[in-house]
Amino acid sequence: PTGYQGAGAIEADANGCVVAAHNSLFTNNSTAYFGGKGGAVANRTSSTFYINSCTFYNNNATDGASMYSTTAATTHVRNTICKENVSGSIADAIDWAGSGSGGMTVLYTAADDSTLSTPFPSTTNIFSNSLDPGFADPATNNFRLIASSPCIDVGDKTSATTDVFDVDNDGVTSEKEPDLDRLERVVGCGLILDMGAYEFFNDCQDLSNDGTVDSEDLALLLGEWSSSSSPADFNCDGDVDGTDLAILLGGWNQTGDLPRNCEGGAFRGGSEGQSALFIVQGMGFDTVSGFTEWLEGEMDTADMLSYLQTVFGL
Repeated sequence: PTGYQGAGAIEADANGCVVAAHNSLFTNNSTAYFGGKGGAVANRTSSTFYINSCTFYNNNATDGASMYSTTAATTHVRNTICKENVSGSIADAIDWAGSGSGGMTVLYTAADDSTLSTPFPSTTNIFSNSLDPGFADPATNNFRLIASSPCIDVGDKTSATTDVFDVDNDGVTSEKEPDLDRLERVVGCGLILDMGAYEFFNDCQDLSNDGTVDSEDLALLLGEWSSSSSPADFNCDGDVDGTDLAILLGGWNQTGDLPRNCEGGAFRGGSEGQSALFIVQGMGFDTVSGFTEWLEGEMDTADMLSYLQTVFGL
């Protein structure tokens, strides 16, 4: 949508006004008002705006394609991703009207605009003109993160807000707010928040986040082999190894509503698990675990990759 009397999506413009946007997605917004400032969000007058765990994509304005804040306003941005937001002819995702950062704080945020590192100098931010946040498929409005995303496990869990309005309708209001899918926010081995509106679930076998456990997920796991900190470390033991490979193969060809918990690394059964077991039994192994133990003991990473490429048709 295009805003002609304010920002493209949300505007705060009243003394003492307090507005919050949490776990939200802002896409394809623009504005022609107030000199074209605030493609998605604008904060004016003496208002306070809290932006936490949001994703901004393809928003447009003269200044502040994602968000714009005046000198009199107070704006706090946390755990947020800004990508492909254009102001005029440049990537100007976040704009504060004054000099320096003033009444605007930006932390644990990623944006494809390296100039933001000057007004918002924090090592918690990722500001790069070549930023690839690792969205699953923006063309189909899938802004969930894939396993290789630099935005995973780099957020600030202390800023995650409490679910006082029971957004996920589970009857519990003392927990942290869920993500845009209404799924648990602080998950994974390190219990660290991800940036953006969607939390990546590192205990799900679907590393590519495309809805199917297949050769793409296998390739992603192999690319993380022996890593001490990776979403492919399903059992959270600090090492991507044969156990994690067994867990992935246990969900081979599984589609649809994928499980979010690997239950301590236990190998899943079911029809999908049996298909993986059928594959390794054809190679002369009784179990998937036996197969992965053999891989680890007999092959280096390069040989293993070559072998699995042949077996699974990568």
